[in-house]
Amino acid sequence: MATILPQELVMHTKAQLLSRRVWDILQAVPNNPTLLEAFQNPSESKLPELLDPTSPQKLMYSLHIIDKLSSNNSGATNVKENTVSTLSPLVTNDKNEEEKAAVENWNELFIKKGGLRLLYDIMMSGVLQRNDDTEWRQDCLALLLQLLCRIGTLPSTDPAQTPKLHPSLLSLMSVEETTERLISILCEAATLKEPTTYKTGFWGRAQVVQHAMRMCVWWARGGGDAVALAWSLRRAAPRLLLDDADPAVRREAGSALYRLCAGGEVAVLAPLLQLLLQHLPRAADMRPHHTHHPHHHHDVAHHHAEEGKEPYGPACRDYFWLVCRLIDGLPEDFFKEGATSEDSGAPDLNELCEQIRASLEKREIIERRTEPCSPDDGLFGQLSLLTHLLKHPLRFKMSDQGTRTLEMVFGFLFDVPNPENRNLPKCKSQKSRSAAYDLLVELVRGAPDNYMVLHNKLMEHHKPGPQSSYPWDYWPAEESRSECGYVGLTNLGATCYMASCMQHLYMMPQARAALLQADPAASRHSATLHEMQRMFAYLMESERKAYNPRSFCKVYQMDHQPLNTGEQKDMAEFFIDLVSKLEEMTPELKKLVKTLFCGVLSNNVVSLDCPHVSRTLEEFYTVRCQVADMRNLHQSLDEVTVKDTLEGDNCYTCSHCSAKVRAEKRACFKKLPRILCFNTMRYTFNMLTMLKEKVNTHFSFPMRLDMSGYVEKHLMPAQYQEEKNKLAEKKEGDASPTAAEVEDNSEFEEHYEYELIGVTVHTGTADGGHYYSFIRDREHDHHDRWLLFNDAEVKPFDPAHIAAECFGGEMTSKTYDSVTDKFMDFSFEKTNSAYMLFYEWSPPRSHRGSDCGLQEEAQSSTAEETSPSSSVERRSSDSSPTIKLPPDLLKWIWDDNMQFLHDKNIFQHAYFTFMGQMCSSVPQSLMTLRPEVTEVAARLSTSFFIETFIHAKEKPTMVSWVELVTKQFNASAAASEWFLGHMADDTWWPMQVLIKCPNQMVRQMFQRLCMHVIQRLRSSHCALYLQGMEEGEDTSKLGEASCVTRFIRMLLSLMENGARSHLRHLTEYFSLLYEFSKMGEEEGKFMLRINAISSMVNFYLGQNSAAVSCQTDSPTEEAGGSGSGSTTAESGGDKLRPGALDKMVALVAGLLERSRDAAGHLALLEPDARALLHAKGFPFIYQQTRDCLNLQQTRSLIFALCRWNEPLAQKIVNMIFQAIAKHSETNSDLPIE
Repeated sequence: MATILPQELVMHTKAQLLSRRVWDILQAVPNNPTLLEAFQNPSESKLPELLDPTSPQKLMYSLHIIDKLSSNNSGATNVKENTVSTLSPLVTNDKNEEEKAAVENWNELFIKKGGLRLLYDIMMSGVLQRNDDTEWRQDCLALLLQLLCRIGTLPSTDPAQTPKLHPSLLSLMSVEETTERLISILCEAATLKEPTTYKTGFWGRAQVVQHAMRMCVWWARGGGDAVALAWSLRRAAPRLLLDDADPAVRREAGSALYRLCAGGEVAVLAPLLQLLLQHLPRAADMRPHHTHHPHHHHDVAHHHAEEGKEPYGPACRDYFWLVCRLIDGLPEDFFKEGATSEDSGAPDLNELCEQIRASLEKREIIERRTEPCSPDDGLFGQLSLLTHLLKHPLRFKMSDQGTRTLEMVFGFLFDVPNPENRNLPKCKSQKSRSAAYDLLVELVRGAPDNYMVLHNKLMEHHKPGPQSSYPWDYWPAEESRSECGYVGLTNLGATCYMASCMQHLYMMPQARAALLQADPAASRHSATLHEMQRMFAYLMESERKAYNPRSFCKVYQMDHQPLNTGEQKDMAEFFIDLVSKLEEMTPELKKLVKTLFCGVLSNNVVSLDCPHVSRTLEEFYTVRCQVADMRNLHQSLDEVTVKDTLEGDNCYTCSHCSAKVRAEKRACFKKLPRILCFNTMRYTFNMLTMLKEKVNTHFSFPMRLDMSGYVEKHLMPAQYQEEKNKLAEKKEGDASPTAAEVEDNSEFEEHYEYELIGVTVHTGTADGGHYYSFIRDREHDHHDRWLLFNDAEVKPFDPAHIAAECFGGEMTSKTYDSVTDKFMDFSFEKTNSAYMLFYEWSPPRSHRGSDCGLQEEAQSSTAEETSPSSSVERRSSDSSPTIKLPPDLLKWIWDDNMQFLHDKNIFQHAYFTFMGQMCSSVPQSLMTLRPEVTEVAARLSTSFFIETFIHAKEKPTMVSWVELVTKQFNASAAASEWFLGHMADDTWWPMQVLIKCPNQMVRQMFQRLCMHVIQRLRSSHCALYLQGMEEGEDTSKLGEASCVTRFIRMLLSLMENGARSHLRHLTEYFSLLYEFSKMGEEEGKFMLRINAISSMVNFYLGQNSAAVSCQTDSPTEEAGGSGSGSTTAESGGDKLRPGALDKMVALVAGLLERSRDAAGHLALLEPDARALLHAKGFPFIYQQTRDCLNLQQTRSLIFALCRWNEPLAQKIVNMIFQAIAKHSETNSDLPIE
């Protein structure tokens, strides 16, 4: 095709659009009655004239008429259906049957009169494949092929059955000629053309490919030579699947080729697979289009293809999809050792696996850590292809290459990024990670050695211990850096003012760079600077959602006091205080602050009666703007610079003349900073109510602000010119002006345009409220992107809504009035309005950077010559300066990043599903090969379940995991013994899950699991519980022979090692001990022998049992001391919840009954008896009664103690009555039943 100039291309496109609009009009009017009549009653003599291929538009019109007549879904039919829609279903069905029969009769008549042959001849002539008028001819060709497929097939009642070609069409089709023509159509459809060529077409190349391939498939299934046809596609198939830029074309080609081979004929499938695999290296090397290479690993690509759609351009997704389906279609004989040969037509699949492994290993990392993450189709396709290959028995899986592949893919999933390689791991998108998990499963299925390798790697992920402890209800994806690539600041109560200031400062590239490069050691406010550097470094590098500024609030002092995180402050005051401290830190920061924020306001008094002018200069960081009685920012600035005449009694006293003179007083801006900050005075003091009030009136401000009307040059031109001349004369006399003089010269610049870069909004009242900010992202290519910074939340913001969000004023809403039964307008003031505005100096358009590759030096010098303040590079569109963080800050942040990103890879539903396969289905496939895999899988299941899964916030498969672990313990006694033995040796799991876990459901689950395992082992371990209980033997060795008793001893030891600080969570802990004690005689004896009663009594009464025993018998003294240390069941302010210790009282009562001898008397060991009976005042009974722990079991406990022991009963009764009498005197109720 001849080269088209851009102007010609535009005209050509316009012509296409116009022609399509004419066609739309033509389709809206009824069909030409003459042509319609001619086609309804076709004749052999008229059809060639009606179907003239030399005129594409006329042919298109004729084909549309044929399309309507040959289909049930014509427009006329639809109208008829609408008119009979109210008829009965029987009448409607009869009508449809009549129309269907009429269409079939017309199709047969059309074939009989030579219409089908004429359509076939037009296709075979190739006239519709000419390059001129491509779009119209392409539409005609697509419709022609569709009609051939419709009219040229026999009617079928089964939609799932492949249609058969009509004998009339089969008689016309020559194998060589028809095949060559169809292949030429497909090859032409696969030819890459400009995307604009097809924007206005009806059909497109995808439909051409669809109908051409459909004809090929139906022909091959209906008696054609499928092998020859598949071989003929060797040129078109790779071009359609890989090189075609249109995703729809690739998708249609892949689906059609799959249908061609779906019959399972190896003679068709194997050669096509061999042909496609020849292009595997090219497909594997393909990269996604518009791959974004950000300057920073947090930058976000904003040019993603429309969600759910592929971008335009060559791609390999459909190629790999088809190859995977063809691999699945191969018979199992092809996967047996020695099945492939040079004559078989199938590739060596083991060599193919090694080829894919090598390709995956050398593939560069393409996927970026952004949300949503665009998948790498080449990576996903190769992982999927290798997975489909390994589903079959291949030597590669059991070889060393298979093990290396497993380790490589594991790295693709879990390699943790670091400062040197920030793009790890290779698989980041959901698609590629799912494919990698599937590949790992296939690598270990039926391969015990591979399973053990992967098992050991996974156990490292879920190794118990404090070094890998996860918080409860943990889901790192919710705590990740925002999709827009920025980190928020956590609100510690009332620190939103500080967060807004810090985010504004951080989003100024020059300020951020200067702060991070400053030396805290040489700073006056070194602690503040150090914390700001930590904060900014965290905002720049962290992968987490928000930074906690608590350490900054501790060191930052305002009014000589650290910041109170619960006290709201005025943001403008904090901003000025912060900037003032920055100015005092280092000389470099002082220069930066002067340049960025410091302006000069000139207060001038011009005498009208003498030639003198009084001028005072005043520096400012923010400009205070009046809001009350003002409509916009310009009116407020006019108020600042308004001229005031001093005359009469208000005459000005001239300092030079010492006389009263008339004068004009005016303020104007002498020097403007680069960042111009406005403080809108939204707060006023009402002298009537003597209260502070907020002004919520409407106050607008522009996106671009011209300050030229408020500067000295415009308002006081005479004085401006006079000073300019003086400075010029001074420069002529001094050949080398100082830097300060050069900087002062910037006040005479000619350009005063500013652009809005940030707004801080206050919502609420004058007494309290909330600050949040809208800030423009000025880095890289995101110049027009605005972001909302609301404490920890950062998200994109549409600047079109700035007026609604920031201007204040009134809002009108509808409210229903039940009296008048009408909706009425209700107006109320908005409480959210702009409080601080940030404008940045904008260089003249002639000096702004362009894409022509100017050097940075030229850009910098241009900015210096045109800017109000010249010490900082001026182009706001420049990317942020390159910042090298101090090594200690970088290490601090990346140590946290590495742990967080590792957690993020673990706490995913895809990983949980993968672990379910690793612990369930995969071990079942290995049991016959290696029986001990059951115990190994149980260890992995338990470690994952306890260390990771129950900590997740989202755990919908909780019940399934409990059932799985329970079944594994039932199947393996060794696994059950390992579980209890591991916890007996290491208290981490019971301490974390049974005692510290705040989730009651998780604690109950763990308690039931432990009890199930104990019951599972009871039959084999019951005899070992009391082994070594001979007279005089040390009881410290009792129970060492069984993992069950060692586990129980460990649980009892927890009462003195951490359980006290988690009293609210001890219900399940004591329930477990209680259920164990009730299991049998041996369990009760064992707990009595290890002094379980005294352990619980001492735990309840506290460590100072000696002090308890020294107390007097008086309930008064006991009650007085119980609140201190004698009966402390509280720690760290955690009040006792009575229900948490119910089971403890029941356990003590039950053990007392178990301790009776044959005569029915209590036979307690000396420590238990001393704790219960010999302490003065019976503090255990008294305190649990007073705390209302479990009165029913307390009664049982007293009965058990007093039975056949009248003196003891008398003492206990006396104690109870004394307590009642004492509490009655003090109006306290003692709940005794």
